[in-house]
Amino acid sequence: MLFDKLDNHPKLWLRLTILWMILIIILSTPLFTPKKTAKYTDKITTEINFRFIAHLVVYFILGFLLSGAVRLNFTWKNKLVMSIAICILYSIFDEFHQYFEPGRRLRLIDIGTNSIGSLFGIAVHYFIFLRVKKERNKGKY
Repeated sequence: MLFDKLDNHPKLWLRLTILWMILIIILSTPLFTPKKTAKYTDKITTEINFRFIAHLVVYFILGFLLSGAVRLNFTWKNKLVMSIAICILYSIFDEFHQYFEPGRRLRLIDIGTNSIGSLFGIAVHYFIFLRVKKERNKGKY
């Protein structure tokens, strides 16, 4: 299983998380303002808000990757709380960064959407991890 293979490479989780965080910052630059991306996103958007879904998905991936990085690379007592705190703080940092970018703006609703996406990613990661751990322990008894 892919998840088992990733567990054998804890630094890979950390590298993927850092690369994803860099991608998020790049997506928050003036290159990706709503005005500049409208010709692409308007074709995708029908009755759903593409930007809302994009925030959820991007931060879902961040939450999932960060959970793996924290779970396998650090010895903090409460890794789940740390994962949640880092994702929410990164979302705040990302929106604050956008405040200073031309054509971008800080939106509190985006912080909430990002946080919800992160929470889902973290939950899915820990659900998969607990399931894999349970499967591994079945053969031991």
